[in-house]
Amino acid sequence: MLIRKAAAILLMCTVLAGSSAACSKEKDNKDKGYQASEKAVLTLYKTDSDMVNTVAVKKYKEKYPDRTINVTSFSIDNEFSDRLISELFSGKGPDIIVSSAENFPSIHKAMESGILMDLNELISKDESFKLSDYNEKVMDSGVYKGKRYFIPISYSLDIIGAVDYMLDKNNVKIEGDSLTWYSVLEIIRKRNMNKQGKANYIFNDRVTLNQLVKNCGESLIDFEEKKTRFNSPEFIQMLNTYKSVFKPETVTGDVINKNQDVSFSYTTFGKATLENLVLFADPYEMQQSGRYVECLESINNFVEGRAKVYPYPTYNSKRESYVIQPIIVAVNSKCKFTKEAFDYIKLLLSDEIQNYSGIRIQVNKQAYKNIKEKPRFGGSTKIKYSNIINQLDKIIEDTEKYEVWDREIHKIVDEKLDEFSRGGKSAEQTAKELDEIIVQYLKD
Repeated sequence: MLIRKAAAILLMCTVLAGSSAACSKEKDNKDKGYQASEKAVLTLYKTDSDMVNTVAVKKYKEKYPDRTINVTSFSIDNEFSDRLISELFSGKGPDIIVSSAENFPSIHKAMESGILMDLNELISKDESFKLSDYNEKVMDSGVYKGKRYFIPISYSLDIIGAVDYMLDKNNVKIEGDSLTWYSVLEIIRKRNMNKQGKANYIFNDRVTLNQLVKNCGESLIDFEEKKTRFNSPEFIQMLNTYKSVFKPETVTGDVINKNQDVSFSYTTFGKATLENLVLFADPYEMQQSGRYVECLESINNFVEGRAKVYPYPTYNSKRESYVIQPIIVAVNSKCKFTKEAFDYIKLLLSDEIQNYSGIRIQVNKQAYKNIKEKPRFGGSTKIKYSNIINQLDKIIEDTEKYEVWDREIHKIVDEKLDEFSRGGKSAEQTAKELDEIIVQYLKD
């Protein structure tokens, strides 16, 4: 009898435990807004030229054949961004959002609006996902007021390049592994005043005052506290130093030297071009396609391993902040299948997809390492010249924080710096107006 009672009690406990687990699972599914038997269906918008997501969608379908991911593809980039933004802010839009951060007029206001999910909620439930596997400082550019609203899957850096024998020929000495804004301008000042040296130009035509300002090394905007640091003695001195070197008419369009006769695209890049330049910035191919590591190695190969790279010059060699314009991924707060959406994010961050040629600088540490160790130029060795890649590594590692600015803030800064460059406003007026206008924008 006792044995029968014990068996009955055991059976009852088993049933109750199973019922409890089922109820718990049912509750979790109810919280997500779907039933356990419901097939996961996700939506994604992309452009026809977006091969990274084309490959990722194919891989996702292969890995999860029981799920559906519906893709809407746009042939025109503007149509993609306009529809994405308008739908998101009207409570619709795709479940998975993959876009340049600049497609949002204000990525920070998008984060405040509630249209994006806090990805930390998904990360905390996924034991297989470790932030330490990625460049966390870059990843944290998507954190706002303690919540992680987006994750960068690829990013770019503004860099300055040089070739050691051209520095020697032009009597230019660069101490250490970084530049200050004022040391670079001193190089330009001496070149313009004395017309000495073998090069025709100090810079190619891709260096702008806007880039110099955004990469000055200090965090100029505090989005959370809604404060700015434009109106400072250092910023004003930087603008005045710039103006003392360049006359307003020489910076039309905010360009330091309009060297249109010096072609500097990757396809025409060679030693003849290099010998017209002391310093060069952002080769065309870097900004348009391909991975930074491969592009830098190609340049280095042209000059037999004698190229160097530096971060953009700062106030005092300290790199507190770097403004980046990343490709980001986020999840719509209206998404029903959030775990399944996060699986797609993990795929975008995987070694396989991060090694794809459409990714510029990888956030996945292992993928970045793989790219560096991949044979180049048809050879079997890992890296023919590693010094330039080590310099890139140091720029990435030494940067304390990576920031993303709103598109509208880029526009405000562009307009005010252009007005200053043309002689319309003093450095003091420009700094003051930038502070006032951007603070008001942040508060609106």
